[in-house]
Amino acid sequence: MGGIFSAPKAPTPPDPAATVEAEAKANRVTQFTPQGTLRFGFVGPNGEFEEDVSGEQRALKVYETPFQESLRGLGESEMLNLAQQLQGTNLSPFRTAGDIEAGLAPQVPTDFAAEAARLEDATFESGQQRLQPVFDRQREQLEQRLADQGLPMGSDAYEEELNRLEESQNEQLSRLALDAVAQGRAEQDRLARLGSALRGQSLNEQLGLSQLDSSQRQQSFAELGALLGFNTPFSQQQVRPIDVAGITNAGYANQLAAQQANQQARAQQASNIGTIGSILAFSDIRLKENIVMVKAKDGYCLYEFNYIGDDETRYRGVMAHEIEKVNPDAVTEIDGYKAVDYDKIGESLEVLQ
Repeated sequence: MGGIFSAPKAPTPPDPAATVEAEAKANRVTQFTPQGTLRFGFVGPNGEFEEDVSGEQRALKVYETPFQESLRGLGESEMLNLAQQLQGTNLSPFRTAGDIEAGLAPQVPTDFAAEAARLEDATFESGQQRLQPVFDRQREQLEQRLADQGLPMGSDAYEEELNRLEESQNEQLSRLALDAVAQGRAEQDRLARLGSALRGQSLNEQLGLSQLDSSQRQQSFAELGALLGFNTPFSQQQVRPIDVAGITNAGYANQLAAQQANQQARAQQASNIGTIGSILAFSDIRLKENIVMVKAKDGYCLYEFNYIGDDETRYRGVMAHEIEKVNPDAVTEIDGYKAVDYDKIGESLEVLQ
């Protein structure tokens, strides 16, 4: 219902995407500078740049003073001459890991099995040469002892003693062979560690040379970059941007505050709507809803209802159009709506909840 009882409509919040687009569009300032032109557009369907000509764009152009123009032209000419001179400069090639690996000299062997085998054979032969005279003396002494005991050569007892001696000597030779193998493996491990250390040292030397080459190469590039400037082609001018998002959000905040203030005033009005002054109450049927008749009296009835816009509070009272028929002096019109003076009809407006 219109008038003072109409519910205020909440403002529509701003669309973030539309706000961003509006701010971006408002701050697209095409720049024309001596170094080039900075334009705005979008990416086409094939990935190419397409200039945005759909709307009016702001523009900014820098005009140089004669001195600035002359100075810039002289600097560009000198840099171009230096760049042409540097084209003939032979920058040190960068060596890869493969180049470093191929450059190791001398090549350090990694398999020392042959050296280990030679050491094993030499160790075993040396030990065997030292043991053989001992073995011969042991056999001579055993044969003399057996002869002194009267055991004939070729007898079982004689052969058993000789076999026992040979087994003992064979065990010593086996231990000698194992010791020779152990010494060979130890030597192989020592040579491998030594070779690895030599290889690491050579690799570190090559890496150091490579880092030196890389440093020289970087220095050459740095000098070239310093001569050429390596500056960005556009110099962004200090253009004050338009804060479209701030303006939009501030406007929405103001609308929201006004709507909330309206709601608070409306709630206060709804709470006070039952009494006008000290004896009148709005009783126009157009202001009420959820009307239920409670009791019939002489020419009018009592009803339970709530005022439109105030669903939380129920009242019990009369209808102005009925009271106007039986007691017109008790009815008054305010702002186009009828109000009843309950004192004149001997009733009261009750608040139920």
